[in-house]
Order: sequence, then structure tokens, then C-alpha cells
Amino acid sequence: MIKELTVPELPEYVEEIAALHLASFDDKRTMRQLCDDLLKYSEIQGFRCLVSVRGNAVNGFLFGYTSSPEQFYRGLIDQFISVENQEILNGSFEVVSLAVKQGDRQNGIGTKLLQALTAEPGRYYLTSDVHDVRANAFYYKNDWQLITSNLNLHPNIAPKNLYYKQTAHV
Repeated sequence: MIKELTVPELPEYVEEIAALHLASFDDKRTMRQLCDDLLKYSEIQGFRCLVSVRGNAVNGFLFGYTSSPEQFYRGLIDQFISVENQEILNGSFEVVSLAVKQGDRQNGIGTKLLQALTAEPGRYYLTSDVHDVRANAFYYKNDWQLITSNLNLHPNIAPKNLYYKQTAHV
């Protein structure tokens, strides 16, 4: 079941989301740091968090917020894209993280999370590691457009692909 969390509901789920994120990505933050960061993200304009729940456990999640040029990661991206693409990203929803529990992958959970997010008309973008073949194939299969590939945003960040999707009525 896909559920969109309200900001007041987030603390109830934050540890499960953080644990799944840390199990899925090479993130150097501690569990406590990531939980604190997730709660801070919820204060950013346009924050949304969707979870997939099986039984009483989170087995997938997606979260992000409305993008603006003043944000750190967005500022890194803007250095490598055209002014036209910068304008496209302004006000778009940035998918900050999406993950599905290892044993539950290949069952459509990630697709359902993306579909629930993009069911609302809007503009959306995300980045994925260039060398993560499964993730890149997944976004291609779900009709995300590759805007730019092989972005070397920072020495401590793996090269990224930048994907974009626009849904109707924008």
C-alpha cells in the first residue's frame, strides 16, 4: 500500500525510512543525522514523502521537495546545465531519495511510488548515479527524460545522470 505521509506523521516513520535509505545508498551520515535531516527536509516548501507499507513495515519510500536555485545540491546541478534547463527545474519537485527494500525489489513498488508522486500534474526531476545501470533502466522504463548525463557535481559525489518528467496540465 502506498501512503503519502503528512508532516505530523513523519516522525512515526522517520527511523524506518532512514534505515532503508542507509541500507540502499553509500551515505556516510549516522542514523541520527539522517533522521534529523529528514525532519529538516520536511520544513522545505513542497515537501512530500510517500511510503510503501507491507504489514506494519516500510518496504519503500520516496521523498523530496520543491526545487530552487538557492539549494545546495541544485546549485551544483545548475553549474552544468543550460539556462533553459535551469528554468525548467525552478519550481519542479526534486526527488531527493527513492529506495525499495532489497527483498522487495522488482515487484513494482518503485514504479507505484513514482506513479503516486506524478499523479498530480507537475514537473519533477531526480538524479541517479551514472554507473547504477538498474536505476537508470528503471527511470527510462518509467518514461523519465534524460536531460544531462555524467554530471561531475563534486569530488565527493559520484557522477550523476539528471532526469526530468512533466505530467499533464502544467
